[in-house]
Amino acid sequence: MHRLFAELFALEELWIYDSDNGYPHPIKYDTIVAQLKFLNKLVIKSRVNIPFLDYKPFGLAKYFETRRFKSIAMQYERLNVDGIVPFKDVSIFEPFETELEQAWDVFRKYRSEMPYDPNIHKEVYLTRKIKKVKFKELNFFHNKCFCTNDFIRATKDFLRSENSKDLLKLSIKTCVLQSEPLIKTNRLSVARRQYSFKDIVENCSKLTSLELMQCSSCNVTIIDAYPLISQWKHLETLTLEIPSHLRGDFFLDLIKSCDKLKFLRIISYNTNEPLNRNLYKALPYASNIKDFSFECKSLNISEMFHSLCQITTRKLRRIFINCDFTNSTEMDSLETFLDANPQIMLMFFAISQQSKSYLKNLQDCMNHYKRNNNAKQFFAKKDACNFIKNYIVCDANEELFNNDTTIATVDMYNFK
Repeated sequence: MHRLFAELFALEELWIYDSDNGYPHPIKYDTIVAQLKFLNKLVIKSRVNIPFLDYKPFGLAKYFETRRFKSIAMQYERLNVDGIVPFKDVSIFEPFETELEQAWDVFRKYRSEMPYDPNIHKEVYLTRKIKKVKFKELNFFHNKCFCTNDFIRATKDFLRSENSKDLLKLSIKTCVLQSEPLIKTNRLSVARRQYSFKDIVENCSKLTSLELMQCSSCNVTIIDAYPLISQWKHLETLTLEIPSHLRGDFFLDLIKSCDKLKFLRIISYNTNEPLNRNLYKALPYASNIKDFSFECKSLNISEMFHSLCQITTRKLRRIFINCDFTNSTEMDSLETFLDANPQIMLMFFAISQQSKSYLKNLQDCMNHYKRNNNAKQFFAKKDACNFIKNYIVCDANEELFNNDTTIATVDMYNFK
């Protein structure tokens, strides 16, 4: 593969995605860059742990790097490398004039990744200014756990700033939902009132995509924040990881209020029958839903597909169910659903503790409704991880299967 780039010496832009799909030889990034004398932009996304890559000698400055979930993403461009300031070592905004600048410095002191997208990284990198930037995407989900009061307050300062009023995509952990005690700041010499999650919802009213992932250090004050999600009425994409002590009472109002919702992913790792029942009750109102993913401990397949059958708009295209076991083995509601929804293109059941005979019956039932359409992908498996890793169709549907993020990072499919 590396010899190929010797023939592409005039290449100006290169995007590399290393999905770790069993390729036996590591990618030699240094060799590739050395061969491309006219390269102006290099974008790398990898699920493989790669070494520090410094391409200043080639005139390429790294202005973006993020490590979230299982991926690392980096962007290099031919910029002015002489003026490079190592942001994590130097505070570029002192003396602080805004809470946003102070929040930026809190992230720097924690040696945390900045939450904004590559375009804003580039703007801040070139101008050394953050006051006037307009955030479109913010991602506060970090591999390291920074569940401290000052880090959480800095996160809220980002989200309550004027810079976030046009925010469209957000990824956060549940610690941001907690109530905050009254404190005083010694730098800005003003008393900060108790900011609730409602302030963030009102300030970021244009939000279309939300990823809310669980933080194990959270207290019970987050319970009151979940119903506020329904105020984001423009939501089209929603991923929720739900703590075991939440019953899901907010689901019905959320689905009714967020009527533009097209992608819904719910993750609940504990046995939580009240949550399941509230989800079943809400699903019939998801009139614009196209993609549905549900990961849980146990599932009543009959009840869930009875609920999905009541969606009359027939827009559903992809369904992914991942659970340990199901407490209902009859296929009637699934058959009724498949009969009424011929537009379904992907249906994947991963049920780890169910018998092989049940999974075979489930697979046979789904196969009957493929109607000789090879584009339809229907699976019933025990182990989702190994199958997903080795089956190529899953790459195009990875947002349903994998714990990864598309917010404020490299978008390899749309080249942005």
